[in-house]
Amino acid sequence: MTINRVATCQAVLAEALGLDELSFDENSHAVVAMDGGFLHLQMIDEEEAQVLVLVADLGAIGTDPEIQQTLLIGNLSWRDVAGGALALDPEGRNALLVVRLDLAALNEAALAQRLYATIDAAERWTAELAAMVDSVRQERASAARSAYPSEMGWTLPTTVIASSDLV
Repeated sequence: MTINRVATCQAVLAEALGLDELSFDENSHAVVAMDGGFLHLQMIDEEEAQVLVLVADLGAIGTDPEIQQTLLIGNLSWRDVAGGALALDPEGRNALLVVRLDLAALNEAALAQRLYATIDAAERWTAELAAMVDSVRQERASAARSAYPSEMGWTLPTTVIASSDLV
């Protein structure tokens, strides 16, 4: 049996997430707080398609090119992204995991399984990206501490002025 009704889908998702119920707003959107982030669910229920889009917020990643390259490379393995794609939000601040599920092709057990796979992938990517961001911060802090003023274009004063001379 395929999932072809929004109410059935909501019930399956709520049970899989351990919630009493899962309500979508007037735009067919719901947000669930997860450990360390949020999972957005967007239901598209039209005559020609019944789709559920899952968007996991993986956290802020900054502008480091190595981290952004990791997102692109991560898309090479569909297993690592639960069949979805890694992306940046429109402002380029946060990494996202986006998974599109065709509800007509899934039964209730398969829907729950795909939800679990998405959450597992989101948790792995959140941890990996957070470690990378932390590493970049530590490298930058270390570089700032070890830099000598002359390396930053500063020159040391040749004359010391006592504070009493400034008055």
